[in-house]
Amino acid sequence: MKWYWITSDNVTVDLMAEPFLLLEEISGHLMPPFRRDERWIGEVGMITGIRADTREVFLPLLVKSSTLQDALRLCAKYWNPRSGDGTLKVVDDTEHSRILKCRYAGGLEGDGRNSGSGWQKVGLRLRALQPYWQDEEYQDYLFVLDAPVLFFQTPFFPLHISKGTIDGNVTVNNPGEVEAYPLITAHGPLTSLEVQNVTTGKTMNFPSLSMTASDVLTIDARPEVLSVKLNGTNAFSLLSASSSMWSILPGNNQLKITTSGTSSESSVTISFAARYLTV
Repeated sequence: MKWYWITSDNVTVDLMAEPFLLLEEISGHLMPPFRRDERWIGEVGMITGIRADTREVFLPLLVKSSTLQDALRLCAKYWNPRSGDGTLKVVDDTEHSRILKCRYAGGLEGDGRNSGSGWQKVGLRLRALQPYWQDEEYQDYLFVLDAPVLFFQTPFFPLHISKGTIDGNVTVNNPGEVEAYPLITAHGPLTSLEVQNVTTGKTMNFPSLSMTASDVLTIDARPEVLSVKLNGTNAFSLLSASSSMWSILPGNNQLKITTSGTSSESSVTISFAARYLTV
């Protein structure tokens, strides 16, 4: 596997090429720790909830440098935690990439014991508050009034047939091991929008939506974001009180979109990245 670090300002660092050499003693990159919520009645215990806890990945590195101090300075350039989250990227033998958002948590304090001639050994600890690995590429599903489209070599047909309305169903497959969260982008004109995960029975409904051809509605259901924006401005108030920011379960999910007031310029795209327990 190939390992990369992508800084918060999008600089890619190859961890297996000079001036870095990643050693084999990596840890924390497989299953994340889990936390259980328990309730006890006398001597009988019940699990009331379970969730993945914060993940910490340890990366042992050799750094090409004449002194340990210079090696630490070089690492600080790429792993400054004040700069924000970076991305740990792993590419397997089939060129499939998974990424993990994380930030430096420790290891560069330096004690001089691993100083050598030409190469210095350091150990980076990276902390991921969102502990699941995810695909680097998103799956995109496009609802339009147009010709068939092709995504990732899998052809499917646009999901409508009558003028003035997009009303369609599609079955999407989440190959991940945990739920994924959709990013939804709608281009006007539209006068209403309902996006439903039929499999879970949950829906996002915008009954009073009114969009012209130049308007763009974006819905981000990821828990760390949770936003609804119309042309970049907060539009959560357009979401009905009975709506839920739903997720896509592992396996097949039937999704349905219903709108009105559309034209040939209208479209709705549902995108998601699968998430995994291990790299």
